[in-house]
Amino acid sequence: MTPLPLLIWDIDDVLNDLMSLFCSTVAQRVRPGITAEELLTENPPLAKLGCPLDEYRALLDECRAKFLFRSLPREEVRTFLRVRGRNFRSLALSSCPMDTAPRSAEWVLRHFGLWIQGVIFVPSPRKKIDIGSYLYRSKAEAVAELGGILIDDAPINVEAVRKAGGRALYFPAPWNENRDMGYDGFFDLLLKETGVQK
Repeated sequence: MTPLPLLIWDIDDVLNDLMSLFCSTVAQRVRPGITAEELLTENPPLAKLGCPLDEYRALLDECRAKFLFRSLPREEVRTFLRVRGRNFRSLALSSCPMDTAPRSAEWVLRHFGLWIQGVIFVPSPRKKIDIGSYLYRSKAEAVAELGGILIDDAPINVEAVRKAGGRALYFPAPWNENRDMGYDGFFDLLLKETGVQK
């Protein structure tokens, strides 16, 4: 029996809307009054926040640690999986740091566990956290071994997978080339890419 197509879902800003949550919480401490429209034109938004990458990562980690469970699942993805989830195998792949990975995994299983039972992490480097061993060192390496299609908002991940000969699609976000596609257009493209009939 031929296995169903494998979808590999990024967690932050695909399954949830972490950047909007970040903007409404910890980003306000750095730039009081900043709006999501102002902040969410690039990722990472270092120029908009006026902070270096290490400080931004610390703020994002704080957002995950304190506020992740406030984040609602992206309803467009849940609707797609309710209707089409049986046509695919799905797992989640994140590059969050190890100290927030358990919260992210719990969040995925609570909101998407009917369709996504596997959560894999490529630990994002952080000072003072020494990773003992790696299953995968990058999302591109994971996709190369697992096969399937990566669905990710970050250009660095999508392009790395494509460069390695894998398949990856941009989930619509203000900072990538599918910013104007809309969710319906994206899911039509995904069905076409996987050969699943509409």
